[in-house]
Amino acid sequence: MTSGWKRRIRRRAAQWLNLPPDALLGVSRLTVIGGRDVVVENVRELRRVSTDEVEMALDHAAVRLCGAHFTVTFIAAREVHVHGELTTIEYRRSEEEPG
Repeated sequence: MTSGWKRRIRRRAAQWLNLPPDALLGVSRLTVIGGRDVVVENVRELRRVSTDEVEMALDHAAVRLCGAHFTVTFIAAREVHVHGELTTIEYRRSEEEPG
């Protein structure tokens, strides 16, 4: 977990450089393209994968994708790409998340 002062410095640097918050702060980003492709960045763990559900742990949350015909098309160190018919996105924050 990042200490408070490091987080404040990163937040101020992102503001000063006019960057989006996720560029320096290490927050998760979920991108949906046309309801069929999903890219999730800063994934910590792939918890469940089936044809109708994909669940991932993020740093301070979990995300669950529901739908049909899911396939995981790409996995990198902290990034997952999923293709299928997306119907629902569920986002749950962890209790240990600050603020």
